[in-house]
Amino acid sequence: MKLGELLKGVEYYSPELDPDMGISGIFTHSDNVRENGMFVAIKGLHGDGHEYIGSAIKKGAAVIVTDREPPKEEAARYIRVDSARRAWAYICHNAAGRPADHIKSIAVTGTNGKSSVTRILRSIIEASGQKCGELGTLGGGLTTPDPDTLYPALAQMVRDGCKWVVMEASSHALALDKLAPISFTGAIFTNLTLDHTDFHGSMSAYGAAKAKLFSMAGAALVNYDDPGVTALARYAECPVSSFSMKSDLADYSARSLKYGFEGFSYYFLETGNVFRIESPLVGGFQAQNSLAAAAMARMLGITREAVKRGISDVKSIDGRMMPLEIAGARFKVFIDYAHTPDALTSALSAVRTCMRQGQRLVLLFGCGGERDKTKRAPMGQIASRYADFTIITADNSRGEDTYSIIRDILGGFSPSSPHLTIADRRQAIAYAIHTARPGDVLLFCGKGHENYEIDSAGRHPFSEREEILRAAAQRSDLQT
Repeated sequence: MKLGELLKGVEYYSPELDPDMGISGIFTHSDNVRENGMFVAIKGLHGDGHEYIGSAIKKGAAVIVTDREPPKEEAARYIRVDSARRAWAYICHNAAGRPADHIKSIAVTGTNGKSSVTRILRSIIEASGQKCGELGTLGGGLTTPDPDTLYPALAQMVRDGCKWVVMEASSHALALDKLAPISFTGAIFTNLTLDHTDFHGSMSAYGAAKAKLFSMAGAALVNYDDPGVTALARYAECPVSSFSMKSDLADYSARSLKYGFEGFSYYFLETGNVFRIESPLVGGFQAQNSLAAAAMARMLGITREAVKRGISDVKSIDGRMMPLEIAGARFKVFIDYAHTPDALTSALSAVRTCMRQGQRLVLLFGCGGERDKTKRAPMGQIASRYADFTIITADNSRGEDTYSIIRDILGGFSPSSPHLTIADRRQAIAYAIHTARPGDVLLFCGKGHENYEIDSAGRHPFSEREEILRAAAQRSDLQT
């Protein structure tokens, strides 16, 4: 591709730019550079691409993109930009054929609920007869992929005939300008709770990163029930609508909510219209996620029949209060991704509300290593408040000592609340299943859809679902 075409939309300075120069590829890792390639020097969390510019040139890089002052003796090779990350997003978008210009995009941001809202909204759009793509955590990678993955994925959706894409927009992606080339048709804000202060430095910076999305969208939908909504809405440069599970003052609201282990139902209220929504998903928080998806769909002009059908078509969402059927078991098992204080509260309270008197709620969870430590003690406090018995274990400890993480969790845990610590997650799962009693509800939190565990030795395959079923197969009373 020609250099000039790759730089469309990029604000840059280069004294001797040849727009007709052919570029063989775009690279951010010097080891991958090919002859006549472009090397984008990006400062990351654990390394700095500027330290590898010399290596990239030796490998054949013809052009270096940087947001630092280039050396005068080689200035002709350098393209100076204000932000290398932002430039990288535009360059990758251009290289992929500018797919965001040919597909309508909806972004979902917030601490919790992004994956569920994305999946439900996609189902609604497809129920209306329009093909829709999806990008997010449930795809198995980053919540929002890096530009060199994101824009080729969008290009493939366009080739596949998708008219829409619904994607998760993480605070990291917004702060790092991964989505800069996209003008979103709509944006949804779910909530803002404690998370990622290790990356952003403060809750205000975290909120500001989320709010950035509302300057990039044609219409915004916000959670009226969230205390941070007023601060976020001021960033919007577009019309803002609201949804609420509690208040008639919102543009879209839910009334007469009923839910249990069989699903939920409520009446969807909007100006001049009301209709009933039913879903097999479990939990009041999933009802809220469906309300957000339904409200955005109505903002897009999608019929209420398609909204109702699209929501009811979603039978389960991988790792989101996902029921796991075990033949012969007289106890219930749910797997959920909850890994923040607010999400853990929502998951536990959702289960507790559905339970009958005399049933026991057993929780298994841990906290990630080398990540936000401030949420560990609060999650311990929440667990001891809602669960009848808690098993505290590992959850992607990475290079941090698992026992140290557990001690942080126990710092907020009520000593009088029954609990057990088992550092090895596989053993913890086996214990939970082997000791489950008739009527128990077992909630496994933190892993959700993830199919791996990360420890000091690296990433290893690990399926919570398979481990649960393996443990169940060892129980003599469940043998068929």
